[in-house]
Order: sequence, then structure tokens, then C-alpha cells
Amino acid sequence: MKNIRKIEISLSPHPTGKGRYVATYEAGFQQAVFSVTVKDNIFGALALYSFAEMVRKQFGPHYTTGEVEFIFPDCLQVESKPLKDVLVNEKAFCG
Repeated sequence: MKNIRKIEISLSPHPTGKGRYVATYEAGFQQAVFSVTVKDNIFGALALYSFAEMVRKQFGPHYTTGEVEFIFPDCLQVESKPLKDVLVNEKAFCG
């Protein structure tokens, strides 16, 4: 059963190479998958944060808390500190 408390955004390695990731959100009701490709740098962190905010604003009311949780494998090797900050706690990135 899908978690209805938090918005889950999955992050996985991009199939074409190192240093790029694909973030996805599955909107079950709309039967759609929204995604963004980000690089492992500060611009990727900005893009991922913006994507999470877009999803939260659009779909947050359908969840109990409206909070975003990033789901990613333990083996994911993110090098950029800003991108790590977004993944671990999105509030750390935005101040």
C-alpha cells in the first residue's frame, strides 16, 4: 500500500552515466509519473529542490503531512554537499 502520510520521491542513477540522477514521483490518481534528471552539483540540488516543491504544492493536500521524503538506495554515491542536503533534509538546503 502506498504511503499516504508523506510524498515519496525516488532517486536513482541515470542510465547514461555517473554524476546524473533521475528523481521520480508517481501520481497514482492521475496514472502518471513525473520525473526530472539532475546533475551531482549545486544546480542539480536547485533543480531537485524545485521539483520537490512543485510536487509538494500540487499533490501535498492529498497526503496527511504533505512532507516530502526522498527514497534512494544506500549504494547511491552522491558527491555534492548541496545535493546531499536536499536528500537528507530539504530544509537544510533552503535555509
